[in-house]
Amino acid sequence: MKTNFIFGNNILVKRLILLLLSLLIQTSSVLAEEASTTTFNPYWISVKAKLEKHLSETLDPKLYKYEIVGPTRELKTFLGNRPDAQIVFEKLNLNTLASRKSITATVYSADKKILDSLIINLDVKIYHKVFKLKHGIAQGQEIAAANLYEESILIEPLDTRLYAAGNLNQKVASIAIAADTPIKINMLRSQKLMQANQPIRVSSGTSIIQLELICKTVGSGDVGDVITVYCQDSQKKNLRAKIIEAGRGQLI
Repeated sequence: MKTNFIFGNNILVKRLILLLLSLLIQTSSVLAEEASTTTFNPYWISVKAKLEKHLSETLDPKLYKYEIVGPTRELKTFLGNRPDAQIVFEKLNLNTLASRKSITATVYSADKKILDSLIINLDVKIYHKVFKLKHGIAQGQEIAAANLYEESILIEPLDTRLYAAGNLNQKVASIAIAADTPIKINMLRSQKLMQANQPIRVSSGTSIIQLELICKTVGSGDVGDVITVYCQDSQKKNLRAKIIEAGRGQLI
């Protein structure tokens, strides 16, 4: 019984080895075919050199970074059937959100008829301006305008939606944000309930005798926060009040 078990296992191991060898051979064959289609294909090399020249002249390196993936079909002759054909590169749409883009290489006749064309794939990333912090802040802290700066980083076009834009002053960090970290939308929450320079009705005293003043907020805060308020009609102009709801506070 033991001998049969070992013999059976040996057969299984041999089958697994043969299967792995078969997969490796197939993978090598595909890679070799792709290599012959692009890297070692003289007809593609001729087009690629012209495409590289075209892209270097038309794409601003401060805005885009690209990598030529290759043609969508194998070239078996020179585009336009001659090595000196005048190729026009067109139909490159940089406004799509996908990073994989395509450009068409076209050879026209003297009377503007298409003699030959080839679609070529590119991977394009963009330099996008993002906000960063000069100094890190803790969760729940406000972002001050003086603590912000802008910098261009290389990202996928689709990722532009992930980064915070517009006026971030007095937005609140939903997590701790380290200095020099690109600020994403999910790192922030809405501004605090009361912003600086907003009117606020503050009261003091008891339910029987109560004093109310119309003041302006000096700082910002949420419900429960104690902030400074400026009260024109008070003998002491700057007072401290606890926010109890939007537009209302309790003097302390």
